[in-house]
Amino acid sequence: MIMPTSAEQVVAEEVPMLEDVLANIGLHRPGQQLDLRAIASPLEAWLQQQSITVEDRPFVASLVAAFVSQYLIAHGDAERLIAGNRIILRLPIQAGVSREIEPYALGLAATQGQASFLWLLEAYAPAK
Repeated sequence: MIMPTSAEQVVAEEVPMLEDVLANIGLHRPGQQLDLRAIASPLEAWLQQQSITVEDRPFVASLVAAFVSQYLIAHGDAERLIAGNRIILRLPIQAGVSREIEPYALGLAATQGQASFLWLLEAYAPAK
């Protein structure tokens, strides 16, 4: 698989990549809109069941990063920023206060079993 070379290209390919991969692992039906809330827990469970090799880690981390980005933009009022070749999400906490996270760093931590991405989704975009 050829990895995108710029942050803009990564952003442009997020949704098609998510739709394709999530369909391949049985969490999405092609042709239907992604239901990010319904997919979050099954994706976390799938990720925890995987034995992720060093070679696969960048791709799986990008999958988690794309999912977190799309979820928090759709349900948590996150704003995506591109700083050089880095993708950052700015999450509102309260009026005039926000927090910035790097979704790829979170994806890497999740692929190494160091963190769950569900806590972040629940903290910044709780179900209504």
